[in-house]
Amino acid sequence: MRLQQISWGTALLLGCLPVMAEDFQHSLAQEPYTGLLKTPNAQVADYGLAQFDFSNAIERNSGYIDGYNYMATAGLFPGLEVTGRIATQEHDSHCFTENCGIRDLSASAKYQLPFIPKEWFDVAIGARDMGGAANNFRAYYGVISKQWQQLRFTAGAGTSESPLGQLDGPFGGVEWQPFGWLQLLAEYDANSVNLGAKLFTPQQWSPNGWQAYTSVQAYQQEDRAERDYWFGVGVKVPMWLGSKHSAAAVQSNRVTPEEIAEVNQRIASVSQQATTASSATAVSAPATVTPAPVSANFEQTASAVTKPVIADTQPLVAQLQQAGFESIQAAVIDNQLVVALENNRYNWNELDALGVALGLMADYAPEQTRDLQLILLNQKLPVLSVSTTRSCALAYLQQTGNCDNRTTFFDVSTRDLTKQLAKLKAPPETNNASFRPRLVVAPAIRSNIATEYGVVDYSLALSSNLQLPLWQGAMFDTRHFAPLSESDDYEDGALWANSRYESEFDRVLVHQAFRLPVDLFTKFSAGRIMSDYEGVQNETRWESAQGVHRVKLETARFTNDERDHTATPILGSYRYYKADWDWAGELTVGEFWEGDKGYKLVSKHWFGDTEIRLFLRDTREQIAGIEFAIPLTLRQDMKPIRFGQIRGTEQFAYGIESLVGKDHNRLTSGIGITPALTHNVDQVYFNRDRLNPVYVESHLIRLREAYQKYVVAAK
Repeated sequence: MRLQQISWGTALLLGCLPVMAEDFQHSLAQEPYTGLLKTPNAQVADYGLAQFDFSNAIERNSGYIDGYNYMATAGLFPGLEVTGRIATQEHDSHCFTENCGIRDLSASAKYQLPFIPKEWFDVAIGARDMGGAANNFRAYYGVISKQWQQLRFTAGAGTSESPLGQLDGPFGGVEWQPFGWLQLLAEYDANSVNLGAKLFTPQQWSPNGWQAYTSVQAYQQEDRAERDYWFGVGVKVPMWLGSKHSAAAVQSNRVTPEEIAEVNQRIASVSQQATTASSATAVSAPATVTPAPVSANFEQTASAVTKPVIADTQPLVAQLQQAGFESIQAAVIDNQLVVALENNRYNWNELDALGVALGLMADYAPEQTRDLQLILLNQKLPVLSVSTTRSCALAYLQQTGNCDNRTTFFDVSTRDLTKQLAKLKAPPETNNASFRPRLVVAPAIRSNIATEYGVVDYSLALSSNLQLPLWQGAMFDTRHFAPLSESDDYEDGALWANSRYESEFDRVLVHQAFRLPVDLFTKFSAGRIMSDYEGVQNETRWESAQGVHRVKLETARFTNDERDHTATPILGSYRYYKADWDWAGELTVGEFWEGDKGYKLVSKHWFGDTEIRLFLRDTREQIAGIEFAIPLTLRQDMKPIRFGQIRGTEQFAYGIESLVGKDHNRLTSGIGITPALTHNVDQVYFNRDRLNPVYVESHLIRLREAYQKYVVAAK
């Protein structure tokens, strides 16, 4: 009977099939996977796209109840989606003292197999509600989908713990999309035939990639339900902040002399009138001048260079100061313009600062300049060098003019930076960054999600972090919390009252960083953290020449006399970065804050300046979770002035975690804690662990975007 109903529905859809076909839409089902209504199809969330969805159908006690499904999905890799779901019958009831029904936090994932040609069909495998102890919705499945004109057919099989038998056996469905904004759906979920529809907002309504959608299940064969129809609403949101990374961009910095010659020949064929008009917009020497080929070797020692000439760099220095850079040094040495500067304004990504500074150097370089070298400083310590010729900088950033016979547009290095900086022979600094206070303002939140005490319990505060640069590598750092709001369970006498934010200075520290021989970088911190722990900490890191590999050692000793507790964590970590995926994997092992020993494994996925982290900590217990981190400030912050700077934070992070690998789901705390400071080496000195040649070379387009946005457009 059920197969007959599906056959009649399919015949009806085929009879109404229009002539024209459109690209098929896909979105979350009313379950934690991309699909129809209750069943998955072989599609997955688009790479770099997040979906936030609400639906009201929850399977409970061999039926469906009217509840609350909150789901969030992310396309972390091409073909891979990861979904978190909170399913709850009520929001505020305490399950130990009241009948709260179901309240469940779970994770799901689906992977579309990559080796099958798209013109054949799509195949995916997935798991629902995996890993935890209280698995109310666990299921595993495989599914195949095939699109034909405006129909998409899906068939699959699964095994599940559903009392109703949903996904426990064969399932299938048909999607018909007569218009780009409408889908009609028919499915069999291994238990019930369901019919419904989905509506999508047209793509042209939101050119930035946002899209809203809704789903309605208008008919279900299953009669053990509190209502006859179910609905869901959702929104798709791009995760990209800043520049969108493309795997193809990794090779954009590698060009052959023949390719450069071809570009030069094509540019030379442009009419003289167009060339003159283009040159009129340039501030400095014409971009069509082609210098003689020069060596790309910039590894000269300070003793091998001639005396720097700084008099004719003043117009450039004035422009760099106007752009917001600090601690500026500039000189012309053997026809090479060398500039060292510090960026505290473009805080989403140091690449924005590189693009702006290199563009200004190419525009305002003295007339005799042939080569350019930019040395980026953080706390007056050199952290990166970018070298090129003036003509190549103009050719790439302005997309005009000629580039000489180089194999790369830019040479990026983190080696011998102290020698490179010494070439300047300490000319006077302009716009000195020392003793200029910075106030970094950001929200701070502590929370417990989907526990037996409530769906969301939180304590919210305003974090005000005062930073005062002292001398090279030195920083005074203090932070104050001002409570803003809290839920009932964080109030006086409640369960988490001791964990709520109080009005206090929780951190007072002095930091001192050094660049050491053999490319080591180290930082010492001393003072008070976590309100009442006093002691010292050290971070020491080494990174390979291209930045693919990074190792780090963190040690600390902090004492709390009132609690009679001394924390002596010692942690070693290794990070591997793969530019094609803009992904990093990191393994940390050792002794953590509470003396628990074990490891932490993190998968870091970058979408521009958005970072999504999947993590597993295994010490006394196994904890798994997901965390996101974004810059919570303007892409171009307030320009530092004489009396200081006020801005947001370059990294605001928030995550959710849960106990896994146990037959219970008790709340845990104090497991796998690291003495992480906001003023840490990776975040403050190395662009959130992204300041290395392989990252810069795979994101060169960002330099051009920043130059066009903040220099050209400003003119």
